[in-house]
Amino acid sequence: MIPKSNLFFSLCLLFIVLGCSNTKKNKKKALLLFKEATVLLSEQKSQEALLKYNQAIDLDSTLINAYLNRGNCHQMLKNDTKATDDFTYFIDNTKQATYLTNAYYARGVSYHNLKQNDLAIQDYSSAIKQNPKFVQALYNRAKEYLLKGDSALCCNDLNACLQMGFKPAKLDIEQLCK
Repeated sequence: MIPKSNLFFSLCLLFIVLGCSNTKKNKKKALLLFKEATVLLSEQKSQEALLKYNQAIDLDSTLINAYLNRGNCHQMLKNDTKATDDFTYFIDNTKQATYLTNAYYARGVSYHNLKQNDLAIQDYSSAIKQNPKFVQALYNRAKEYLLKGDSALCCNDLNACLQMGFKPAKLDIEQLCK
């Protein structure tokens, strides 16, 4: 007969070993689902990709890029509240500066769609701070300023866009910045 303390220790060890094995399997399966979802997203199959990203996140909640891509799916499906939640989670938890600019920009677009202009301006500004040559973020921020009635800041951003060679800004400047 095995003493109770040894039996308990043996069961705990078995649980830890099996748990680690399942964790590794879950992470591999999550990564596979993430890759499948990314292909679907690139094919504009947002709903199908969303389901795969959900499954991947359920298996491995530390797969941070899945939140960014799932946010993109939500945005494409016009579910901007869920998109902002995913973009926020990504921004708060990522260590990848490469994609941070895109996350701020995408969340700014969702805030715009939700008519939360101040939050959109903050996120476009964060994207611009990360990448000062991000002309589309600058242009979108100009439009947000216009929606708020601040034509001076709008025109400043439009002029900066034009200086970067962004031609659509020229017509806006002619119409709005006289």
